[in-house]
Amino acid sequence: MDAGTQVGLTEDQVKSILDIRRQRSAIFGEGLFSDPAWDILLELLAARLGRRKTTLSSLNRIAPKSVIGRWVALLEERGLVACDCNPLRPHQFCIRLNDECADRVIRFLSAARHLQCE
Repeated sequence: MDAGTQVGLTEDQVKSILDIRRQRSAIFGEGLFSDPAWDILLELLAARLGRRKTTLSSLNRIAPKSVIGRWVALLEERGLVACDCNPLRPHQFCIRLNDECADRVIRFLSAARHLQCE
């Protein structure tokens, strides 16, 4: 069983977080907030919880492909994500969170869920 399921975190909840982050840019304007690494981790967590594969091109809504490529390379270098090449399509590779990173993101989101606005 996935750690996200164990704490009751769903793909839709993670997608809601991503939607709120995008609304923030719509309200305050583009270019003020920039955190592609966190958005990539959230996208990968949502895909993991939904049992979907994620490719580099599916992350293009976060930032341009070149920016995503640099961040994915850094995340892979730090051991947070793994990239798997499709032998039938070498130009297309799947990106996934490693188990430890998924657990860390889930722990963070679980702690944040307990914050209440009064």
